[in-house]
Amino acid sequence: MQELFRDENYLSLIEIIIYTNSDKKSSEIYLLFKKLIDKGFINSEFFNNILENGDFFEIINRYLDKSLIDCTSKNDCKTYTI
Repeated sequence: MQELFRDENYLSLIEIIIYTNSDKKSSEIYLLFKKLIDKGFINSEFFNNILENGDFFEIINRYLDKSLIDCTSKNDCKTYTI
């Protein structure tokens, strides 16, 4: 099956989701992505890569008010569960 999204498309999608949810805490956004992964809408391998390379947190810092940022690393975010 052909991939519907390339990495840059996923990154754009991630950025749009974060931007449109910029009134939520970073942990809530992380949990939203976990739900999207569990339902098969987002590739889990890609999401793990952007967590590890810091792109996720760079986007979080770009769009969220500092008071809403409650997880700043992959390990911080893993403490939050659905």
